[in-house]
Amino acid sequence: MFEQELIRMRQALTENGALYLTSGSVPEHPLAGSLFGDPYYSPQSHETHVEMIHRTAGEPALHVNGKWIRLNTERPHIFLRGTVHTEHYLEPEKPYALFWMTVAPDGLNLHQTSYSPENGYGQSAARLHITSPSAADLWQCASEKEVDTPRFHYLLLESIDYTLKNGGLDTLNYHLDIVLQVKKYLDECYRKNITLDDLGALTHYAPPHLNKLFRRQYSVSIHNYLAEVRLRNAARMLKKGSLLVKDAAEAAGIHDQRYFSRAFRKKFGMTPSEYATSGK
Repeated sequence: MFEQELIRMRQALTENGALYLTSGSVPEHPLAGSLFGDPYYSPQSHETHVEMIHRTAGEPALHVNGKWIRLNTERPHIFLRGTVHTEHYLEPEKPYALFWMTVAPDGLNLHQTSYSPENGYGQSAARLHITSPSAADLWQCASEKEVDTPRFHYLLLESIDYTLKNGGLDTLNYHLDIVLQVKKYLDECYRKNITLDDLGALTHYAPPHLNKLFRRQYSVSIHNYLAEVRLRNAARMLKKGSLLVKDAAEAAGIHDQRYFSRAFRKKFGMTPSEYATSGK
């Protein structure tokens, strides 16, 4: 599964390029918004990652920054960070299908959404996480405030091409891939304001289910693991002696000083100030 979708995505990116959408994008030829009062999911935007869609069947309606448009092109659409989007059928008797790719810290997450008159909206039970030698560069490129779209395009095609040539299309280990991906994200991006909803959007898992999978693998909840990562990094920065206690906490993503002092003492057996001068 997903091999044909990846082949079609690669062909579309090569032949048609991609439409890069930002939070400031204003779609042309909008449709009447009153036609789409009940989309598959509420309009959403993401500050943690970049998403892409490719139409694989039918003609859905696509919501972009408050406007609805007809999606009837083979050109993939790429939602850069902050772009508000959702989807809807154009007519209730006409089905459609979308292939989604999400840029993750160490690769791409793949899944599908669809609509049919018989079954309504849904998304594929099968998911896939693919990786490549250029995955870290693609994530870094997607994380920039101003995305270098030609470089992003090149790295995306390189990642897809690598997967198609080297395999890696087995969905059996998807759960493990996802929790490893979440752990990597927490280890590297602990400074950011991270919520369970953000991680659910990144992995396309319901947040409670994602937390259950993470706890099963690491015997700790995502919230508690992130707290541990932040405390360890705050302690590391305090040891260097170049930051005040408040600044070390802020740099580690902890903005409540009372909580920081209390949690730090519980973990290390001394206050942050004592730890900074303890020689440990």
